[in-house]
Amino acid sequence: MAKEDAGKQVASAKTYRFGGRVSVEGMTIAQLSEERCQTDIFNISPDERTTKAGGARDWARAGQRIIYSQRELLANEASYLEKIPRRYQFLPEAGDQIVAPETALYCLTYNTRNRTVSDSRVLKFAQDMVSGAWLNAGDPVYFCLPEGEKTPWIISGQARLWASWLTNIPCEHTVRWGTNPDVQGIIDTGKTRTVTDLFSSLNKSRYRILPGASSLVRGYEEHEPRFHGAMTWETIPRYPSNDTLDWVNVNPQFEERVDSTFDSLKICRRLLQTPVLPSGLEYLLYLHSDDAKACKRFWEDLETGVGLAQNDPVMVLREMLVRDTTYLQKRLNRLTIAALVIKAWNLRQRGRTIKDLRWRTTAANLEPFPEIL
Repeated sequence: MAKEDAGKQVASAKTYRFGGRVSVEGMTIAQLSEERCQTDIFNISPDERTTKAGGARDWARAGQRIIYSQRELLANEASYLEKIPRRYQFLPEAGDQIVAPETALYCLTYNTRNRTVSDSRVLKFAQDMVSGAWLNAGDPVYFCLPEGEKTPWIISGQARLWASWLTNIPCEHTVRWGTNPDVQGIIDTGKTRTVTDLFSSLNKSRYRILPGASSLVRGYEEHEPRFHGAMTWETIPRYPSNDTLDWVNVNPQFEERVDSTFDSLKICRRLLQTPVLPSGLEYLLYLHSDDAKACKRFWEDLETGVGLAQNDPVMVLREMLVRDTTYLQKRLNRLTIAALVIKAWNLRQRGRTIKDLRWRTTAANLEPFPEIL
């Protein structure tokens, strides 16, 4: 059970990393849990959690204790619900409510479709709660229950609920209930909610890759000139979160190919600086090429470089990218890399041999983004 004497208290929101743990002025999550948390119900402090099928151990890394605790809570929900007293097992009604730590933990069993939670964010709220500085600013703990569904989920407020459980302090929260799940794509409380957060909350397996890869595909497909004339990756068109999600949902083959590309093009993910580029470019070549075998061979050759002549466009591209990985001070822009990949594809399709490969983006020799042949 929680100790009456809190001992060390969190005194500052400034966070540090040391010894593989995240702390606030030397007070780690493990120490907070030990001194305050009701560990007989749920212990947030262990370094390892049983989160994988078959009981395999999945180790919590620095800054991810709360993430692993959330997974543990959901993976073994029934056993923890037996430990939470019945009088605390309810979801708060809409409005300003005092939420007990046990009720906060119960609410977190409904945290099934949210973005990953940050240890440092939880510790920031914990600091306010322990020091007595916590105030309900009106940012809601938001539950969503669409019409026709039986089980709600938390859209926003998970870090505050975890902080309440961690510190064993009842806190006032503004509770809201809604029926429109699209709110999850636009809500912005406490920490800016990105399109990656939205995809993560929907359990998309490649949630970090899908938004950028879809922007690459759409920038090429939907604009004239391509990418709206952008010459750098930073200036290509971007799309709202829900719009990106809608596009991915109506293009299921895109998500399937991103999954397969991630597994098969491990070296290309490094050569092209990010898994976003091989994922998006592989899909573009797949869309525009009538020769599936040539497309497959192109990516296999770029991945391995085995048996290629020195003047093969793929070999020239590959060696250029290998060199680029060693020049960290002045690396190729990602949109330039995308253009070079397409140019190498086009040259190989034409049966050309080359010595050099480039995409001119200076004002004097401006070259449009290449069209896939």
